[in-house]
Order: sequence, then C-alpha cells, then structure tokens
Amino acid sequence: MHKNPLGCAISLTEYNKTKKLPAALCAAGGVCVFISLHIEEEFCSSYTQQVKDLCALLCSKRARILADVSPKTLEIFKMSSFFELKQTLGLWALRIDDGLTPQEIADLAKTMPIVVNASTICPDDAQLIVQSAQTSSNPLVYAMHNFYPRPLTGLDSAFFDECNDTLKRLGMHIMAFIPADKVKRIPLREGLPTLEHQRTLSPYVSFAQMNIRYAIDEVFCADPEISSHEQALIDIFIQQDMLVIPAELHPGYEYLYRKIFTCRKDSPSWLVRFEESRQYASDQSKGSHCIEPFCTTFRKRGCITMDNKHFMRYQGEIELLRNDFPADTRVNVIGRVDEHYVELIDLIGRGTRFMLVPAQ
Repeated sequence: MHKNPLGCAISLTEYNKTKKLPAALCAAGGVCVFISLHIEEEFCSSYTQQVKDLCALLCSKRARILADVSPKTLEIFKMSSFFELKQTLGLWALRIDDGLTPQEIADLAKTMPIVVNASTICPDDAQLIVQSAQTSSNPLVYAMHNFYPRPLTGLDSAFFDECNDTLKRLGMHIMAFIPADKVKRIPLREGLPTLEHQRTLSPYVSFAQMNIRYAIDEVFCADPEISSHEQALIDIFIQQDMLVIPAELHPGYEYLYRKIFTCRKDSPSWLVRFEESRQYASDQSKGSHCIEPFCTTFRKRGCITMDNKHFMRYQGEIELLRNDFPADTRVNVIGRVDEHYVELIDLIGRGTRFMLVPAQ
C-alpha cells in the first residue's frame, strides 16, 4: 500500500513566534501543508503580507499548500475570486467548509483541487461536487476531517468509519489529523487529533493506525513538532512498508532485534506467529536445538514468547500476544512490546512484515 509522507499544519501565530518550520517539511519536498486563512484572531494590518511571505517560503520547500478558506478570506486579501487567491499565494488546493453553497463549491471543483469537510458534508452534496470535478483536469475531490483541541470532542471510530465509507464509495480521498508528542499547539496544548482515542497515543502509532486500520489517504500532524524518534519510526514505516515494533528483549535474545519477520498467514486472531522464528532459533543455537525453560510466567498482551524444549518440535517458535494467557511451562516469556507501542500489535495483519527494535 502506497503511503504519503506525513503532512503538517502550520499556525501563522505559532510560526511568527518561532520562525521554525516542521523538520519533516525541511527534509523532504512534496509534503502537504495545511494552513488556515480565516482565523479572525490572526487578522492584523500586516496579516496578508505575513501569509504571502509564509506561502512563498513553503513554495520554496516544494510544499503542496492546502488552505482553509471562506468568503472572509477574499475580503481580507481584497481579491475577487478563489482562483486569484490560489494563483497569488501558490496554493495547491482549497478547503471550503463555510460560506459557499454546494453548487458554488461544485463550480470551483471544475477549476482547482477542492477539499470538503469529511465530518459534515451530506452524501448528495458530496456527489454533486465529485461529478463536477470529474469534468475537469483535477478529477479528485478530497474530504478532510477536523482536528479537535478540546479533550473529549474528537471523533469516535464508528462515526469516522461511517463517514469515510460513504465518501470513499463516491470516489473521494480522505484526510485526517494526528497529534504530536514534542510540541503541542497553544492555547490548550492537549494535542490536535481527529480521533479522540489518539489524543494520547504516540504519533507513530496514530499514523500507522490511520494508514492500516482506517486506510486514510493523507495524514497530517496538526501540532507544531513531532520528536525525532517518532519521526524516524514513521519514515521507516513509509519507506520500507514495514511496521517497526519498539520492544524490550531479555538478555540473550537481543539477536532478534532488527531482523525482518513475517506474520504467518495462518496466524489466529489472538496472537502473531513469527514465520521465520524456528529458523532464527536454530541458527542461534548452532545445532544444540535445546531451549531450556526460562521465565515461564503469566503472559500478558504485548508479551513476546518462545516455545522451549518441552514443546518438542515447536521449540524456538516465537509469538507476539494480542491477548492475555496463563503461564505455560512450555513457553518462555522473552520480552515485551514497549507500553507506548502495544497498539501496533493489532495492525500486524497476516503476511505483514515487521521488525523488533530496542525501546528507548
């Protein structure tokens, strides 16, 4: 599955304070950047020039600029049309949530990429806009969910799925937001997720969920800064099409780090069977083929286990547990997934490649 780079959202207020762009934007071209051009608290005598300067800088970084606009935006910039605004600022697409009729948005979709509000648009209006866009050179229409600064106001998974299923059937591409971990946006600084349950998750876990569980086409971080560690995990996930699982392995089992494993295609839903595990165990034992019992304790969700000699021909088999299981004298607990990344276990599908790395 192709994965787009993680996009970012830039607040003019935050940028004016720090004059810093997100590190991912500086490192790679083609990143999609979301900006809002109708936040009244930001309006001042130099507002339009500040926006022009920011957009010029983003264009120099080869960013695709997606601007959230309304009729108020045209008034502030003293422009007669959204097309003029797009051309003047070097925008890639416009997100229009308020102030225009569905027919007016449909007419705009004939001239430029358009993004609608995924959470609020009704199917009939969405279909009208999609049909209009299909007559243009920009046939794709995008639907972007909001981010939610106030805790407990983010979307639940069921509603998120319902909205997305409807819009995908119409041919729309879906966009959504995840929070950061290092620097969160003012004033609340409690994360800016689309999904409420992701408010306290690691950005990497949230990004992986958006791609695998929810099949979102473009994911943005709405907060100012993700830590370099989380960004590195996201980059590996994108570039190598592989889940990286931070874990803590007991001494003597470190050889399992940074090996590429595959989830067996006949794995049951309650655990992940490592397809290559017995071969790795055989190579490590150098012909002794005898794995002694060790740490045969209660097995919690997130534990990594290896069958010992008492499981006979199954000794050496490694499993990653999605559920809790009682202790078994034939099964050694050799490590566990870092608690901040346990949710990744549920994203390992049959046939999925993954790698264990040392937790930080």
